[in-house]
Amino acid sequence: MSSKSCEISSCKHQASAYCSHCTKDVCELHSDAHVPLVKDKSHLLTDQLNELTDRVNTLSTIQIIEQSLEILDEWQCDSHRLIDNVYTSKRQEIEAVIEGYEQEILQHQSEQNQIVNRLNDELRKLNVKDKRSQHDLEHIERTIIDIETNLSLFQKKIINIQTKKLIIDKECIIVQSANNSIQLENVDRTANAKVYIKMQVIKPGIVWKNAKIITADHPSAFFVQNESDVQQQFRLLTSEMNKYYDKAVQTLQPLKNVSVRDFCVAHYSKDKRWYRARIVLRTSPSTVLVVFVDNGISESISDDRIYQLQEKFVQLPTQVVVCTLSEAFPKDDDTFWPRATADLFSSMVKNKTVEIQFMEKEVDYPLHFVNVYLNKESIKNQSHLKRLMTYASNPVIAKHFGNRLTTMEYILYNLPFTEDDCLIECS
Repeated sequence: MSSKSCEISSCKHQASAYCSHCTKDVCELHSDAHVPLVKDKSHLLTDQLNELTDRVNTLSTIQIIEQSLEILDEWQCDSHRLIDNVYTSKRQEIEAVIEGYEQEILQHQSEQNQIVNRLNDELRKLNVKDKRSQHDLEHIERTIIDIETNLSLFQKKIINIQTKKLIIDKECIIVQSANNSIQLENVDRTANAKVYIKMQVIKPGIVWKNAKIITADHPSAFFVQNESDVQQQFRLLTSEMNKYYDKAVQTLQPLKNVSVRDFCVAHYSKDKRWYRARIVLRTSPSTVLVVFVDNGISESISDDRIYQLQEKFVQLPTQVVVCTLSEAFPKDDDTFWPRATADLFSSMVKNKTVEIQFMEKEVDYPLHFVNVYLNKESIKNQSHLKRLMTYASNPVIAKHFGNRLTTMEYILYNLPFTEDDCLIECS
């Protein structure tokens, strides 16, 4: 009978024992070497058993209660945090709305003060002459009521706040004694959890050699996309997102109680595909205007085509940057770009491959100033467009158009509006 060789690689000795550590026939040398390994594993298992014994012996009703209460406390903190986030968001929204009416408020205040001062004068004269007739006093009283009514109506005209009762009942927390577990259902947490897509900020001096202008409102606001390696990642993300929502739409519920500036996933009517989007405004009780944040296209769509954006689809920032043509201003001192100029600019650059050179940003102006080159020639030197614009410094342009940016345009143009809006420097 032939003897076995040691099964350890490169060992030429004859096997003399079976090693339970490596489950092989080994020589005496390797058998002795593996004995400590077996002992080490034995000691490790002993330690694990001792630890397990301690856990079993310390098991008690108090411990189970404490662990269950930790879950309950976490639910309480999450719910409070959700309420705080909603409150903070709505407070900022209210402040932004009111700030937009500052001049109108001052004018109304001045008009009502004039009426109040006039009434004071009338009442003072009546007191001096001691001729306070019932008719005069009733007139003043009616005017006071009118002022109070006007103040109330004026406030409602500017802003109207509607709140819904927060539904928290016993069904939010389900205690299942059958398996000693507690199942918590957050206060509509899934439906209301906010997710955010980061917005690109491009450093001055960066050049995009192969860029595309996807959408162009006018020369001072157009959407630029860089054809870089990130685009391949984005196409994969979009493909995965469409597979997910095409399947999930059978079981998911449309997004409830959407608010302006919320990020979401929306179904574009023209190509029937899902895209990352943001709520711009409500256009009717059942429709909202959304902007697709990766191409700048906007569309009014029904509520049942809007779904919660999953966190796994926010890894990449918005794929377009809204830019302003550097040192270009409407000719003839127009306060805004004429429609004909805007249409001509759009027809010249839309969906064309261009070179984009990013210039210095201006303080308090959120858009990027850029130079645009089409076929290696500055777009500003194109004869048809050149005669419709004039030179202006970027600080002048920033001051002129920056003061005219509306809340809706901040959302449409992927511009940071609140502290929740995240920025990321890109090249």
